[in-house]
Amino acid sequence: MRPRFLLISLALSLSCTAPPSSGAIGKGTVEVHEADLGPPVSATLLRILVDEGDQVRLGDTLAILLLRDLDATIALRTAQLRTARATLRDLEAGARAPERRRAEADLIAAEAEVKRAGAERVRMVELTRGGHATEQALDDAIARHDAAVARRDAAKESLQLVEAGTRPDQIAAARAAVASADATRRTAQARASDLVLIAPFDGQILARYAEPGEVLAAGMPALAVGQIDQPWVRVYLPARIIEQLRLGDTATIQLDGPPIPARVTAIIPRAEFTPRVALTEEERSDLLFGVKVEPLTPDPSLRPGLWATVTLPGHTAP
Repeated sequence: MRPRFLLISLALSLSCTAPPSSGAIGKGTVEVHEADLGPPVSATLLRILVDEGDQVRLGDTLAILLLRDLDATIALRTAQLRTARATLRDLEAGARAPERRRAEADLIAAEAEVKRAGAERVRMVELTRGGHATEQALDDAIARHDAAVARRDAAKESLQLVEAGTRPDQIAAARAAVASADATRRTAQARASDLVLIAPFDGQILARYAEPGEVLAAGMPALAVGQIDQPWVRVYLPARIIEQLRLGDTATIQLDGPPIPARVTAIIPRAEFTPRVALTEEERSDLLFGVKVEPLTPDPSLRPGLWATVTLPGHTAP
């Protein structure tokens, strides 16, 4: 009984998928290219300007969203950019004339203090030798002289830095800070354009998922747009039919009316179901491959979701 049952099942399968008189047949639904439109960041839906079924053109505004802290964020990033640019200009300009004169004056004063402290130190040494000053007074004079020398050396280094100008690595770091602040501001400004949903192509509104006032999470769609003027049907055929099929082969799509001329535009190279060991005839018959069929000319009867029958003349099971 088992072999007879298998033969009957195989005959029924061939009669449903590939009648000799009409060619291979597959069934599927009419589909169109769709795009779900939503914000890339969490935002409140402010207005929707279209309804389901409306025709839209490329670039049409479809919905407007609101992000309450966006203006403040842009203002903050702009202020940070201005600060970074001011710092860079200051470093590139180098020391100003008043700064140079001040550094020179500080050095002159420090050198004078070194001379005065040196003279005081020499005097205290003589007084200590003659018994007219204590050792503590001498130590204090020596300490004041050493401090004056240190201040003079620091003033000299400050003047050298002013004369040398800003180091290249400091300018490079300031330029990097400007670039970073500018990129941050541009990112904030780009979020403003993301709050306006526009039509990515000419088409029709297929679905409206949200209403004004709702808060949409990042990536949550508010609308779906479809290219209804470019419908197609995807059917799944066994491997024995796919071996004969080529891109551009003629086909027909049929709903309830007369057949619509079509052609094969895509053959999916990967099987939808692959057995672990596909060696027997029964297992090979389970291999199904997707085939995309498009009408030769636009047909208004091909609406998304309708059940359709696709016939591929001349392709039958071997």
